[in-house]
Amino acid sequence: MSRADFALDPATQQKMRAVLAADGVLRVGLNMANFLLVSGTDDHNNPAGLSPDLAQKMAEYLHVPCALVPFKGPGELADAIDQDVWDLANIAVEPERAETIAFSQPYIHIDANFMTWKGVDILNNDGEIIIEHSSNISLFDSNEKKEERKYGSSVLTIIKKASL
Repeated sequence: MSRADFALDPATQQKMRAVLAADGVLRVGLNMANFLLVSGTDDHNNPAGLSPDLAQKMAEYLHVPCALVPFKGPGELADAIDQDVWDLANIAVEPERAETIAFSQPYIHIDANFMTWKGVDILNNDGEIIIEHSSNISLFDSNEKKEERKYGSSVLTIIKKASL
């Protein structure tokens, strides 16, 4: 789609700019842990990939500069909602985050899968699922017991399940 195919009428553009870039700059929070959204850096060491490209295009359509605001992971990005440091961001929708963050319809679908050794029946065995703390999977409601463990500088969420 070319820019000519996606032209905003001036009234809509002004409304969007007032909501998304009230201070005249579109500040976009980036989840640096998701290599599908931020795939690396450019020649000037700026984040590169889908999220930065979408951010730059949105700022271009609004006729404002774009400021990329990097976060180590989705939890940090979501937790910063009350700090007024970003206006727009790309993170997965979870019920817990939807209490404080307004989500659009998904623009991309990413399958997340559990991997294990061949021959292990993950659905019919006792065990633990270990995931990054505040990752999108850890925030879904679950009847399973959860605990947090610190490993070096990382915090992991352990979901203990009687029958995975």
